[in-house]
Amino acid sequence: MVDPAFGRAEFARTTIAGIEENWATGVGFGSFPKVYQIYEKGEMIFKPYVNHAHNDYLELALEGGAPVVFLVAAYAILLFAFSVTARRDPLQKMAFLSVSFLLVHSLVDYPLRTAALAMTFAYMNG
Repeated sequence: MVDPAFGRAEFARTTIAGIEENWATGVGFGSFPKVYQIYEKGEMIFKPYVNHAHNDYLELALEGGAPVVFLVAAYAILLFAFSVTARRDPLQKMAFLSVSFLLVHSLVDYPLRTAALAMTFAYMNG
């Protein structure tokens, strides 16, 4: 079923179709706009084109395949393990919450592709 509002749900469905066919190795970083067009339904082609999946995790899975999915999962596990010890120090709590907020925001947009937010994310991880 096609999303008539040309929304993020349609972007996600199309990106998942690409992931299903390229899950082992991905399609290469930076190739999302070209690869997305291969899986896009004809009735969803309009003058504005899709240049990102509006979900960093889906876009990373499409571009990097299973190795990237593994690395993201490992990072999530390490972040969760850190959250257990971060409860003692207010600065660590703040860093954890900042990182978590950006990770949640990445589900519906691509905030880490903005230089200021990417630098904040890197700093808070450090």
